[in-house]
Amino acid sequence: MLAVLFSLVLAVTTGSVIAGESVKTHPHQGILPPYEPVAMDIILDEEQLEKLADGKLVQMTIEDEKAGGRGIGVIDIAAPVDTVWSRIMGFEHYPEWVGPVDFCEVYHQAGDTTNTHVKISGFLYSYEYYLTNFFWPEQNMLTWTLDYSRESEFDDCVGAWYVEAHPDKDGWSRAWFSSDLKLNSPLPGFLMNFIKKKGIRDATSWVKEQSEIAVQSPEGETE
Repeated sequence: MLAVLFSLVLAVTTGSVIAGESVKTHPHQGILPPYEPVAMDIILDEEQLEKLADGKLVQMTIEDEKAGGRGIGVIDIAAPVDTVWSRIMGFEHYPEWVGPVDFCEVYHQAGDTTNTHVKISGFLYSYEYYLTNFFWPEQNMLTWTLDYSRESEFDDCVGAWYVEAHPDKDGWSRAWFSSDLKLNSPLPGFLMNFIKKKGIRDATSWVKEQSEIAVQSPEGETE
């Protein structure tokens, strides 16, 4: 896998100092293999293309030598690529746009690397975590890992968005999403599989909805 270059210097001790405040670092520097900034070069079959044409989500699993099978969601969006990226990269608006997100703050940015502090909650769950998001404009991708210089309530989390112009419809996009999550407390395989599939559905759903709202209404655009 690609050796990810962090914009923050990771402490080798159990703690670090950020803005004069002692911050506890994550227990490790990454367990799940991060995503490479490589286009999701997957050929969709006729049935999958028909689902996309009907406005439905397509889910599939691809093999990965290090990560095993990775779930991927694909959705067609009636909005141009730039608009879709404006939604995905609009981190400060996540509490408005993304149901489970209660709080999302950008606490560090350098070039195409953005660190976000996120709090999510729902029925019987609540998590706080820190991400390092890497935007790769030439590859049309966003990848992320935990920010291992701060302690998160997930054991590990990595993922990727890939957005391309729709091959047949002008002004449309095709978005690909995948994410791997490792909780501190192990869950039965069937339950973890359900959580991953729901995560893909939820992520692609809000991006499609907010991107299409932005196109339909000038008020939907961010400043």
